[in-house]
Amino acid sequence: MRDAANAQVLQNAEIQNIIKIMGLNLNSDYSKAELLLNLRYGSIMIMTDQDHDGSHIKGLIINFLHFFWPKLLRHNGFLKEFVTPIIKATHGVN
Repeated sequence: MRDAANAQVLQNAEIQNIIKIMGLNLNSDYSKAELLLNLRYGSIMIMTDQDHDGSHIKGLIINFLHFFWPKLLRHNGFLKEFVTPIIKATHGVN
């Protein structure tokens, strides 16, 4: 993502949705806690599968936020992760 042009990243539909849903502003640095009050939600929770694809998606989201709003991630509790358990289900009794 860091190698892509800013315009290319910002034209992505999923990125546009995240920006719109959260109420993020490209001109804000979110260094002060008061600026978080301008957002529509108080935090972002990443919920992805615990496989390679899910890990990759999680990394892309964190990288995106860190690139455009690095100070946003410094606020405790702003970025959250829901860790889904990995289980093995079997049928019958062993």
